[in-house]
Amino acid sequence: MDYDADMIEDWWEFNFWETTNVANETSNSDNDPDSDLDEFINGTNPLLSYLTGIPEITVVTNTTPSKRIKLTVPTENMVSYRLQRASPVQPQNFQDVLFANSPGGTINQAVLIGNGTNLTIEVDGATDSNAVFRLSVRE
Repeated sequence: MDYDADMIEDWWEFNFWETTNVANETSNSDNDPDSDLDEFINGTNPLLSYLTGIPEITVVTNTTPSKRIKLTVPTENMVSYRLQRASPVQPQNFQDVLFANSPGGTINQAVLIGNGTNLTIEVDGATDSNAVFRLSVRE
């Protein structure tokens, strides 16, 4: 049903805004290039911009004896981030990496829940300097 005749199904609008008065064919709730109508058609989240939803990661290798690697990750609110690592010999076999979410903190987390700010996380440095890292992003 589309009682407000904006070409977006009412159930979908209620799912994200609990009303049918926000989204329409020209609105753009997350300010990315796709309108809310495009997000509905594509089945994507109209509140999570794909421009920021897949973060660009800055990696700084720490050469101290702890051999930690620091990553700065821009996050979205309530989106989970899981850092994974694979050997270049078996790049399809990614494993979760435990990290600290504060500089010098205890490395004991596998998932980070975003809060809309840039967060710096630290991971133990790879013994294999050619290791491959990826950041899995889930709503």
